[in-house]
Amino acid sequence: MDEMQLNTQEQGQVFTACWNERARLTKKLKGKTNRCSTNERIELLTNVIKKLKEII
Repeated sequence: MDEMQLNTQEQGQVFTACWNERARLTKKLKGKTNRCSTNERIELLTNVIKKLKEII
C-alpha cells in the first residue's frame, strides 16, 4: 500500500482538526478523568476520519 504524502499545509490542517476534536471531547468529558471510554475514542476517531476526508 502506498503511503499518502501530505504537504505542509495539509499536515497542519490534519493536526488542527485532530487537536480541535480532542479539545471538544475533553470539554464534553469535563468532570471525568482524562481517560476516554471506548465509545468516546471511537467517536473521536470517526470525526477525525471525516475531517481527513474533507481535507483530502
